[in-house]
Amino acid sequence: KLLAEAEKSGVSCEFRYLPAAKVCGLIIRRFERAGCSISEENAFYLAEECGNSLTVLGGEIDKLTAYRKGGEVTREDIAALVPKRVDAGIYTLADAIFAGETDRAYRILDELFLQGYEPHAVFSVLSGHITDLYRARLALDDGKNPAQAATAFGYPPNRAFLMRNAFAKAGKLPRAYLADCVYIMYTTNKLLNSSRADSRELIEKAVAEISRLGK
Repeated sequence: KLLAEAEKSGVSCEFRYLPAAKVCGLIIRRFERAGCSISEENAFYLAEECGNSLTVLGGEIDKLTAYRKGGEVTREDIAALVPKRVDAGIYTLADAIFAGETDRAYRILDELFLQGYEPHAVFSVLSGHITDLYRARLALDDGKNPAQAATAFGYPPNRAFLMRNAFAKAGKLPRAYLADCVYIMYTTNKLLNSSRADSRELIEKAVAEISRLGK
């Protein structure tokens, strides 16, 4: 009965993600209304640090304006006051893994776990980052730019920055190597979801396997 009424009177609405440029404009205007200013470059930086989430951005803008009390909000202000997302630690972790620096990778993993991030959350972001890099490598080999790649792989506008970031590093990593990394993450994910083995140990094993590939 409810479904029938919905089909008769309901309206379907699609709430699209705002493009990064629009989010940036909203940030700049919000700071201006609060008596502060921010450069376009730093507005993009803040948006990326907050995952382009308007909800998260609202709280962080309030915090930054209260701290700055007028004047320009700088990149240093953002770095000091906006909490680091797990993504930032994962990028550093990935750099260590790809360089074959297993000990440093383990130290970064320890720091992430000490910060309270769950193993499954850490693995999910790391796996996503490696997938982004592999897709970027495929797109580069096919002569595509980051915007074209983001569209081809179905990234919503507020996540397109992931492909831009991946393009910056994917060119230095061989396609076959990234394919092997993706396979390791795939098999590890299956184990995480089907075995009783310790999640942290499985992730550490995957890190070690990829680190060995990079040596």
